[in-house]
Amino acid sequence: MKTLALVNQKGGSGKTTAALNLAAALAELGRRVLVVDTDRQASAHRWAMARDGAAPRPVHRLPVEDEGGARHFSAELRRLAAGRRAGIVLVDCPPGLPTAAIAALLVADLALIPVTPSPLDLWALEDALGMVAEARKARGGKLPRVGLVPSRLIAGTTLARDLPETLESFGEPVAPSIGQRIAIAESAIAGQTIGEYQPGSKGHEEFQALARWTVEAVKGGP
Repeated sequence: MKTLALVNQKGGSGKTTAALNLAAALAELGRRVLVVDTDRQASAHRWAMARDGAAPRPVHRLPVEDEGGARHFSAELRRLAAGRRAGIVLVDCPPGLPTAAIAALLVADLALIPVTPSPLDLWALEDALGMVAEARKARGGKLPRVGLVPSRLIAGTTLARDLPETLESFGEPVAPSIGQRIAIAESAIAGQTIGEYQPGSKGHEEFQALARWTVEAVKGGP
């Protein structure tokens, strides 16, 4: 089982959107994926259930409490994955709740950090990478790996062009970018992913590229 954690202590970075669309794109590659929603607001869970009568997605709510720690959280993830026969567990961490992010980072193979072209997001990224460093130290190795995901980019803008290069300066791998698109917001309202709502679109292709990058990033073990 591979565990992917989407983390960012700042809200509005596109974590939940990335979690569900990435999960769908990974499923297109033949992976069995379970999304675990650790946010008390249950945004991913609500999106997954809003499917106009269609079968709900494999999204499980698992709010992280202070009790139990990473070992308990890891055991719960494995139990849920076994029940779904999932090879990839994708953990959507809430903003502003370091307990959940740290628990996820202590068990994750890969931490994906969506970053929008905003100074506020860059400052939040420093905090997120600080938590990654703490997790790596506690685990005595190089896990979790990191992928910085340029997120909600507006095509043709200087900020969109400059953000990937800016992220490279943080010393961690930069994943394929995700643009800001009306169709992605519309798909969420319909309880769909962009691949269902607008298959073959640029937004769909971006998440497919992110899925392929993610599969390569978690290969090879620790």
